[in-house]
Order: sequence, then C-alpha cells, then structure tokens
Amino acid sequence: VMLVVILMVATFSTSVSADLAQNTPDGATAMLYCVDENGNTLATYYYWGTSWTSFTETAPSITGYTPEKSSIKITHGLVFTKEYTLKYTRNSYKLTIYYKYANGSTAATTHTSTVKYGDYYSISSPSINGYSPSNYSVYGTMRASDKTATVTYTAKTYTVTVNYQYANGKTAAASQSKSGVNGTSY
Repeated sequence: VMLVVILMVATFSTSVSADLAQNTPDGATAMLYCVDENGNTLATYYYWGTSWTSFTETAPSITGYTPEKSSIKITHGLVFTKEYTLKYTRNSYKLTIYYKYANGSTAATTHTSTVKYGDYYSISSPSINGYSPSNYSVYGTMRASDKTATVTYTAKTYTVTVNYQYANGKTAAASQSKSGVNGTSY
C-alpha cells in the first residue's frame, strides 16, 4: 500500500513540475495579469516565494492606464501557480487647440475635447476668409499627457492688376499690378 501512495505522489509531482515549466518562467508560484477593460493583457508579473505565504503588491504602473485598486494581496501557490487579475481603465487626456492670427490675437474659438490614451484624433482647422492656417488639421495618436497645439493664421497675399484698353480692345497703357495681404488698401 505504501508503494502505491509513493508512486501516485511521484507521478503527481512530475506532472505538476512539467505544467509549471510550460506555463511560468522558472516555476513562479504566483502570476499577476494586468488587463484592460476588454480583457486584453497589458502586462504579466511573476512572483516566487514560499508556498501559501502572502504579501500586498502595489498595483503596477502602466502608462496611460489607471488600476481599479491601488494594491492587491498575492498568496503563493503550494503546488500550482496561483493567478490573479487586476483590471485597468484607459485614461482620457485633454486636447486643446488655439487658433491665433500672426499678431497673437484670437482667430477662432479654442477647441477642447478629451481623447482616450492610444486613440487617433483629427481636428480640422476652421476656415477664415482671407487667411491661411499653418495646419489645415491637427491630428495624431493621444499619448499619456494633455496635448496643446496652436494653429496660426496668416493673411493671404493678393495681386490686383489694372489693364488699360481702348474701346476697340487695344492696349492704351501698360498694365499696373499691386500686391498686398488681405485688407491692404490700394
């Protein structure tokens, strides 16, 4: 009877060791999965220690995300690796776009919005008659901080040409041209 028990324990121990070797690095006794709100794994942490000992782990910092709680209690497994999951929420950041004339005065109402970390944004610059924006749109992927941009409007240059002609269409005098920015008198 003793021989049967020893063989069962030896067989069980061998299969557990093989399982640990396949699923965890160097036989970790606890694993922490950090996942986003969709269940996607953001990071995995491995812990080694004496069976059934516990400790409190501060929630790992993950750029652009906030953990659902600030810490988690982890207990090392006796035979199998114990697994823990900590959920994280994507942060939102403020996007601010200022619209200014070249002299610094306000050209259009400031755009403000919130964008989640990792999301793409594209904001078209307002059209202002007689002026060209430095960027026709502000776009990018939101990083882990507030984003501020300034679009500068410069006056378009126009040319006025006066042609002098007789009633029969022949040239009466040389043409004259004058160039200037929007709003320039001539």
